Amino acid sequence: MLIVNNNFDIIIAGGGILGVSISFWLSKVTDSKILLIDNNSSIASGTSNLNSGMVEAPFFYDPSTKTIFGESVCRSRKLWRELQVAYKLPWKEVGSLEIALDDESLGVIEKHERWAKSYCPDEEYKVIDTDSLKTIEPKLKAKGAILSYKDAATDYKSLTQVLGTLASHNGVLFLLDAEVVSISEGDNFVEIKILTNGSVHTYTATRFINATGGGALSLANSMGLAHELAEIFIGSYYWKVSDAAGSMFNHHIFSISKYSSQYPFLEPYLAVRVDGTREIGPKPFLVGSHSYRDYGGALDFFASMLKRPIKPKIKLIGNKEFLSMVYNISGNIFSEEAILNKVQTFIPYMKRDFLTGRHKSGKRNIIIGKNGIMHPTAIVKTERTLHIFQYFEPGATGTPSFSSLIAKYLINKWGLRKKTAELDQTIWGFEFASELPIGYLENLLINS
Repeated sequence: MLIVNNNFDIIIAGGGILGVSISFWLSKVTDSKILLIDNNSSIASGTSNLNSGMVEAPFFYDPSTKTIFGESVCRSRKLWRELQVAYKLPWKEVGSLEIALDDESLGVIEKHERWAKSYCPDEEYKVIDTDSLKTIEPKLKAKGAILSYKDAATDYKSLTQVLGTLASHNGVLFLLDAEVVSISEGDNFVEIKILTNGSVHTYTATRFINATGGGALSLANSMGLAHELAEIFIGSYYWKVSDAAGSMFNHHIFSISKYSSQYPFLEPYLAVRVDGTREIGPKPFLVGSHSYRDYGGALDFFASMLKRPIKPKIKLIGNKEFLSMVYNISGNIFSEEAILNKVQTFIPYMKRDFLTGRHKSGKRNIIIGKNGIMHPTAIVKTERTLHIFQYFEPGATGTPSFSSLIAKYLINKWGLRKKTAELDQTIWGFEFASELPIGYLENLLINS
């Protein structure tokens, strides 16, 4: 669909969970005329539709460095639940177990319990020993675990589509099956050229937000920004567990390793899906394309590695710890044995015969600076644009609160005109969602 009016206050690129959430908040609390652009035929059809649908506890967020993520996750769990109840969306409260496989990891789960309780004091978490663990998950092999009672399974695509409908009611226009070709920033406007229906059309806005996920760095590069940053792409496969074997497990199950805090996106786990099925994964591997539709072949991979800057990529893929997480397995990297080797360390019951099918997940683009992997969620800002990179913390779970803080920041920095009263008071209060210091978000800004 072509939008006849081509002049807006704010244009947002990216119709995933982050872009849609930002559009909702800005349309709810400001008078901005907003256009959201996505290259799919419906919103939340990319990576937001390919995650495992877990509503997770803030176990991994060290309060000394990651308070923004822990706080966002805690507040957002309540917001997602509120939306789910109001619109009768898919939701399955299953709880989760973070398990310790050795004595050293026992200390880690006790620390993670303290972190989670510091963010969510009104939620219940409990450290349990081996005997107690056996009573609730008898097929596990572990020395202890944290039990988080309120963790759930949901369908983030359904949640995001309802949020998109609410944003539309607030006045947001959606331009789908459209691709941003170029962006140029002037003194008083941003010009965006968009390819849709085989033709290029020009739109202008006072401000522009880049929330395109895996394509965010390339889009920023096209504006001459963030050329000092490099990126690599990690794809993942997951395997569905047969119904008979999956029924033996009642919780999301994570294991702790010495790499958990540094590379949490590479650790294997068992997830309960909202439809009641179980799956194991991820089996990560390096790929050559940021498109969630296409992992790319060998030529795509080498072409991506040769894109400047090259040195940070070589440094990362030469890191033994990183490579051991990605490739330190026996068997073909795409085979069932590849994931079983890791999962059987804490679920020895799991057998190859239990795995009934493999599917792709959404890809992660790992942003690398001169000192290695950037802090999850890095932001580059210009006078009229905002670019959000590497959004896997706080991830889907923490999006409602995190996106409201982005809206709060932009209202302050861009001088956006606020409504005299919030729209749609029946769902999601802005004050509660965004009640975090703007300084938390400013700590994620990087120079460009």
